[in-house]
This record gives sequence, C-alpha cells and structure tokens, in this order.
Amino acid sequence: MPFWCQLILSQANVAAETTFTWILRSEGWFFWVQTPAATLMLTLVLSAFDLTRRRLVMPPLLMADIAAAMKDPARASTALQHSVMNSRSPLAQTLQAGVAAYLDRKPLNDVETAVGDACESLTLSMERRISWITSLAHVAMSTGLLGTVWGLVLSFTVIATSGEAPRADELAGGVSMALVTTIFGLLTAIPGLFAVGVLRPLNNRRMFELERYTLAVVRELFVPAVRVTS
Repeated sequence: MPFWCQLILSQANVAAETTFTWILRSEGWFFWVQTPAATLMLTLVLSAFDLTRRRLVMPPLLMADIAAAMKDPARASTALQHSVMNSRSPLAQTLQAGVAAYLDRKPLNDVETAVGDACESLTLSMERRISWITSLAHVAMSTGLLGTVWGLVLSFTVIATSGEAPRADELAGGVSMALVTTIFGLLTAIPGLFAVGVLRPLNNRRMFELERYTLAVVRELFVPAVRVTS
C-alpha cells in the first residue's frame, strides 16, 4: 500500500472514532472556518435556485388575474392593483412600477423605463446573492490551500525536529490536515462555482421573460389611455 494511504488510514482507523470526529481532528481549527462557509453557501445556492423558479417569478395565479383583467380593459387598472397588492412576486413588483407610472399620467417611454428599472433592481438583488456564493466558494478554496500548506509545515516540522526517521503516525496529523482541508475546500468550491455558472444565465433569462411579459401587459392595458392623456 502506498505510504500516503498508510498515513491516512492510520488516522481513519482509530478505534471507536467516527468519521466526523476524524475530520474534526484532522482539520483542526480549519473546520470552524470551512464548515460555516460551506453551510452558508449551500443555503444561498438553494434559496437562489428557489427564487429563480418560474412559478415564483411569474405566479400562475397572478398571470390568470392579469389575463382576466385584459378581457375588460375598462376595469383593468382596478383589478390589477388589487391583484398586485396581494402579491410580493417579482411580477407584482414590476407591475407596481408600471401601474404607478401610468397613474402618474406619464408617457409610454417613462412607463417602460419604470418597468425596466424594476427588473434591473431585481437582477441586482440576485447578483448580490450570487456574489456572496462566489466569495464563499473562493474562501473555501483558499482555506483548503492554506490548510494544505499548514499541514505540510507541521509534517516537515516533525521531520526536522525528530532525531531519527519519524514514524508514519507522527506525520499523519499534518498530512491528514493537508489532504482533508483541500478535499473539503474543493468539495465546497466546485459545486458553488458551478451553481454560479448556472444561476447567472438562469436569472438573466427569468428577468428577460419578466420584463417582456410586463411590458406586453402594460402596452395592452394601459398604452391607449397613456396616449390619450399624454
């Protein structure tokens, strides 16, 4: 068996020691940096994917209310205001911006700009979340690299201070720290960076669909009135 495998197994096969306690002992204080970073990043990734679901961005119930309002343009403003006020979805927020601009008797260009600004605000909000995910992935990767160097320094210190050839179990602590922190960091960083690569275009597509749909609703329901009053 390779020497490095013996070093790891000498730590992993300790009697009555669980995998968790072995990881905790191998990582040392790095565990208390990498674990919160991984937990927070996982939470942010899951919540970000949840927030980009089409059913949450453009709720079918609200879209059904909009479709019903479009059949009766005379009462569209009142019906849409009622539906929008009872929803906190991104679609409701963009419609609020469009309705507010319409009620202020602004021209069509200003109404469309208000809708675009609302979509941009939602995009920036998701981008902040994605930036946090990216930062945490880099922290996990950098901490793993630091753990690698730290563990090797500990092992070389044992070699330098030992009067004779050190035993495998004497080197195992530093080598285990070097390898486990690296694995933990990569297992955190790789999925996080992959999630960022998926989330950013997904969010952009959702915002594009949202803006296009909202502008279509605004033009269909409010543009005739806007043109008359402008």
